[in-house]
Amino acid sequence: MRLRLVVVVLSVALNLALVDTAIAKDRPTSPSAKKSLAYVVATPVASEQDSGALSRRGVLSTEAAAGSGCREQQFRVSGHNIFGWRLFTYVRWVYWCWNGSYLTYLASRAWGEVHMPGWSFRGTLNNSWSIGGRGYTYYRVWSQGHFCLVEYFSCVQNSYPWIDVTVYPGGGWRWSHGG
Repeated sequence: MRLRLVVVVLSVALNLALVDTAIAKDRPTSPSAKKSLAYVVATPVASEQDSGALSRRGVLSTEAAAGSGCREQQFRVSGHNIFGWRLFTYVRWVYWCWNGSYLTYLASRAWGEVHMPGWSFRGTLNNSWSIGGRGYTYYRVWSQGHFCLVEYFSCVQNSYPWIDVTVYPGGGWRWSHGG
C-alpha cells in the first residue's frame, strides 16, 4: 500500500507542469473549466516531399500536383512538463486521394499516445466535426482529445488538445492546433 502511494505521489510530482499562456489564449471552450497544467506544442510528422515553413497558424504545405494522386499525413500535438519531458501526444491521421480538382477518397482517424506513467487517454470528445470530403475541393476535420492524470474520483489534471486539419487536391494541407 505504501509503495503504491509513493508511486502515485512520484508520478504526480514528475508530471506537474506550467500553463503555456500562448496556447491557453487560443484554447476553445473546453468541457472542463480547469486550466491544464501541461503545455502543448505542435510536432507535425512530415514526409520528405513536404514543403513550406512550419508556422503556428500558417500553411505547412501548399504544393499543387497536376493530375491524380494520393497522400498520407499525420499531425501531432504533444504535452510536456516543465522539464521538457513529453507526457502525451494527440494524433490526427489523414489519407486522401484526388483526380485533378476534386477529392475522390478520404480516410481519417484520431488517437492518443501516452508517454509518462499516470497519464491516460480518455478518447476523442463528441464535439469533433468535419466538412467537405469526397467530391469537394477540400476536406476539413477538427477533433479534440482528453487526457487525464491519475484518476481517483476525478482526474488530478485534465488536458484537452485539439487539431484542425484541411487537405486539398494536389496534396496540399494546412493545420492549426491548441489545447
